Amino acid sequence: MPITVPTDIAGCQIWLAGDTITGLSNSDPVTTWTNGGSGPSINGSATERPTYRTNVLNGKAVVRFGGSNDRFTFSGTLTLTDFEMFFVVNQGVSGDYAIMGTSLSQPQIRYGQGGNFLSTYDGTNNPSSSVLGVARGSWSTIQFSRTSNTVTFRQNG
Repeated sequence: MPITVPTDIAGCQIWLAGDTITGLSNSDPVTTWTNGGSGPSINGSATERPTYRTNVLNGKAVVRFGGSNDRFTFSGTLTLTDFEMFFVVNQGVSGDYAIMGTSLSQPQIRYGQGGNFLSTYDGTNNPSSSVLGVARGSWSTIQFSRTSNTVTFRQNG
């Protein structure tokens, strides 16, 4: 069966796309982001909101995280055991950013950790990381896969 949108994949819990946000103008703060998957809804914090940016990637809108404390929270439970995650990202500055997770003491998926790396934390250490092949400032498709406690990273294929 051909897959045309992520929700064609059985069990898709989260699907967030910047161009699905409506009612915002360029540079407006994003308060909520409709989850196209079957999982919990996504809500912005009261003060730490990313911004909606129009016509950024192939004429489509994106959600831009400023690199300080911009974040969203889930208003429900997200269960991750074995999983596949895909992100389209462009990290324009150096730094260490959590894509998903809460703090260094909790499980996370990170981008840019300790240099130009993708990494996961299990709550106590950094069990798995991979050097990124594309420099910062470039758009990349990032994939994280976890099967039976083995984590695999892919970038642009």
